[in-house]
Amino acid sequence: MVAFLSARRVVVRGWSMAPTLLPGDYLLVDTSAYRSHPPRRGEVVLARDPQDPHRLLLKRVAGVPGDYLGQDADGLVHRLEGGVPPPTPLVRTWRMGEGEYFLVGEADAFSQDSRTFGPVPRETILGRAWLVYWPPHRWRRLG
Repeated sequence: MVAFLSARRVVVRGWSMAPTLLPGDYLLVDTSAYRSHPPRRGEVVLARDPQDPHRLLLKRVAGVPGDYLGQDADGLVHRLEGGVPPPTPLVRTWRMGEGEYFLVGEADAFSQDSRTFGPVPRETILGRAWLVYWPPHRWRRLG
């Protein structure tokens, strides 16, 4: 079996995914990653900003279809399942519908993400970030 990679080069411009991705990091995004399977929790993805379709975002998938999520006062997102209460009171909750994903940045203070604009439809996710290739001292695979 031969796998063909469709890659897109992306330059990180902001701090929202620090420390995983830093401004000036160059990375490759596999734009064919989700042809055979849907985005998975924990993956870093490239997505269109639902508030500005010309703007691209790099975010981590925190919620997938069917997930029930809550946000605490510190901005942390918790997956709620099995009737187990979250460690702190929640200020907001979301239930992911069919084809909906919850995307978050790692640096809360710098991130405009699903905590701001809510779940995003699958169509806004363009691919999975898989390799930081520049600068050389930050070279590594993601995920």
